[in-house]
Amino acid sequence: MSLKPSDVQIAVYRAQEDSYREIGRKMGLTHRTVANRLNKPEVRELIKEIQSSLVENCGKKALANYEYAVDSYKTTFNDKLREQGFKASTRVLEAVQALPSNNQSV
Repeated sequence: MSLKPSDVQIAVYRAQEDSYREIGRKMGLTHRTVANRLNKPEVRELIKEIQSSLVENCGKKALANYEYAVDSYKTTFNDKLREQGFKASTRVLEAVQALPSNNQSV
């Protein structure tokens, strides 16, 4: 049996954890009508599929965000190390008076 477009929309709302009353309000149905539609095996199966898809997509996005955060941290950390290394090298060259002069003799 194929689902009506309204059954699919009800399944989407329910998969997003809307209550029966919220779904009814959004779709102009009573909460009892929503409950009856949600009792159809096809609708229940569709809800499971939608929820699985949502979880999978959230997992992928979470992993991508984690990888981005780690890469950003590494870049920032490496930039700070580079800057500290440059400052330390400059101090050493100044201390041994080996820092090149800005004044060039002709």
